[in-house]
Amino acid sequence: MKEIILSPFLVKDIAKLSPTHQTYSLEVFHSVVNHYAPKSTHFYYPAMYARLSVAALHFNENSGRQQATSKSGELQYGISYPKAKKGLEAVVKPKKTPPTFNYVTIIKQAVHERRSSECPSYRSAALDISVLNEDVPVPLTQNFEHFEKAALIRRHSSRYARR
Repeated sequence: MKEIILSPFLVKDIAKLSPTHQTYSLEVFHSVVNHYAPKSTHFYYPAMYARLSVAALHFNENSGRQQATSKSGELQYGISYPKAKKGLEAVVKPKKTPPTFNYVTIIKQAVHERRSSECPSYRSAALDISVLNEDVPVPLTQNFEHFEKAALIRRHSSRYARR
């Protein structure tokens, strides 16, 4: 028994059980971000900022969902087939309560209040947007050295002509 408890493998594994080393919650957040701002789609900075903000609101509101229960009060589970087991084994995972979207109502109320009090006209709203756009960072490629496209094509073609 003493050998098992003092085993270096067990000591290493226990250190990895610490919440500071667990990444599941971070992976879930990245999944939510990918839902609201897919990597396959280009978004300009203001749109990306808005999408990331909504993703953070959604994650924060729904990260602590409880396990769902049936009408009779029993905890609900779903069957899952782990990829590593190649369908030969099944496991159960707790079903969570459905996600909520209360943050959407709060955003709508804030937009309505701001529109009616701070931006009553189209002109004032346009000025407000121009102030917000001043904070947009410069593109990363702006600092890169610029090349002539024709020269790059010639270099590319000559590289393959030598073969």
